[in-house]
Amino acid sequence: MRTYFYLFLMLALASCSKKVMVRFKQKDAEINSKEALALLMLVNKSPKIVLRVPDTQRVVIRDPESDTKNQKDARKSIDQNKEVVYDDRMLYNAIEKQLFENLNVVDRKLFNEVLSKASNVDYSKLNDLTNTDLILEWVNMNRQVPYVTKECYQLSKKGKEQPIELESRFRRLGASIEFRLVQVKTNQMVGSYIFNYTPCATGPGCEYLYKGGRLIPIVKHTQLGRYEIASQAELEKFMTDATRQLVEAIR
Repeated sequence: MRTYFYLFLMLALASCSKKVMVRFKQKDAEINSKEALALLMLVNKSPKIVLRVPDTQRVVIRDPESDTKNQKDARKSIDQNKEVVYDDRMLYNAIEKQLFENLNVVDRKLFNEVLSKASNVDYSKLNDLTNTDLILEWVNMNRQVPYVTKECYQLSKKGKEQPIELESRFRRLGASIEFRLVQVKTNQMVGSYIFNYTPCATGPGCEYLYKGGRLIPIVKHTQLGRYEIASQAELEKFMTDATRQLVEAIR
């Protein structure tokens, strides 16, 4: 009888779940500004700047694991959770809005029209054509930066963190954006910047259910296959914060 009781107790404990927190360490930004930029800002407190972005405005991120499965079975339909679609126009707008609040922003469409008509013209000659001092180039954005942990923690009633080891590594996907700043008159790169979106980095982190050594989401997040990935809204907020840091570095 006692054996059955202990078996029942073990099964009950195994099926129990508890709320825990996950937190990743924020990756530092890489900010590199040259002396030429500082000299420009001394002469011109309000330089005219334009944002240059890729032609692509709609980005589809697919889960590599789903591609392998679909090759094995071509008749199998693609799960909607196996891809995430982003509208990068909203990200461009978030950047320009933050630039506009702090700097003298040149209309991107008008700049591109002048650039398209002046074929094979380097940036140094665009100074007279567009009356632009700086070009902020969107170099690259990675939406699948892995963040991995083998640990979560539970908060006690007194607010103390009690670490809990997971049976397997837990991974979420963050993002990073790289910019390059070019001085138009000299056609010289005067700054390079990389900013990182680290999930669950602020405050206590992100809340999950801990059950059977694994983590179960409490709040529904954007999903890419088995992994949670930054949503459109999260990336827009990230762009605003990143541009704010960039403006501070410029000024």
